[in-house]
Amino acid sequence: MYIQTDAAINHGSSGGALVDIHGDLVGVTSFMVTEGGGSEGLGFALPTRLVYLIYQQLRTKGHVEVGDIGVRVQEITSAMALGLRLSVRSGLIIADVIPDGPAEAAGLQVQDTILSLDGSPVSSLAQFAVYFYSKHSGDRVKLELLRGSRRFTANVSVRERPEELEEVLEKPDLQENVVSTLGVVAATLNDNMRAASAVLRSRSGVLVVGELAHNDLRTGLGVGDLIRAVNGTNVQTVENLRLLLQELKSGDSVVLQIERRGELKYLSFELD
Repeated sequence: MYIQTDAAINHGSSGGALVDIHGDLVGVTSFMVTEGGGSEGLGFALPTRLVYLIYQQLRTKGHVEVGDIGVRVQEITSAMALGLRLSVRSGLIIADVIPDGPAEAAGLQVQDTILSLDGSPVSSLAQFAVYFYSKHSGDRVKLELLRGSRRFTANVSVRERPEELEEVLEKPDLQENVVSTLGVVAATLNDNMRAASAVLRSRSGVLVVGELAHNDLRTGLGVGDLIRAVNGTNVQTVENLRLLLQELKSGDSVVLQIERRGELKYLSFELD
């Protein structure tokens, strides 16, 4: 959890001390939320308890060991909730379950919604991330989850979070296939593309190989992303992707499941 403060925080203030009226350290400033770009918004700081944990690890180990259960989560947006027909409109959704990880062993699945960690409600990425700074390899966490309309709990072991995967997908030399609805040039995934990647997990889908010039669409897609599904329906080819998008009309919610740098995630937006 972050400490929220109305103390003035400006660009470049991150890492500064947040103190109380007695001069005691209560946190280290981290970021601000502002509309005008100045210090008139809300400021947030890491609490001293978390700072001390990080300091101790840096001092004794030379690096910070962050707990991990083998999932990647995202905050649920309105478009995502509508497009995936979720029974909740906010919170955290599991976008990826890492193969051979603790979460997979515990039976967690993509599209499960996380309601709580060890009995404490969790609704933001910041809460989820900060929670695992105090967890170490061998610990266990209890998750309350929602799958469809069914609530259930899972006890998942903790491991040390692995290093981030590096992007190794190269732009394939293929004939351009325009998907104008998304403002991208795409290619159906084939064996040659899979062989060129050391981290690509998907066996099918459509690879984004370019973006259309003067494209004002805000889909979140980038070159190298692999589109796996549209609103929960798997994508096999570029033509298949076009047909799925043609079934939608302006204003409809679109949720793309993609693979990026070896990890799965959702992109949600409204169709123009």
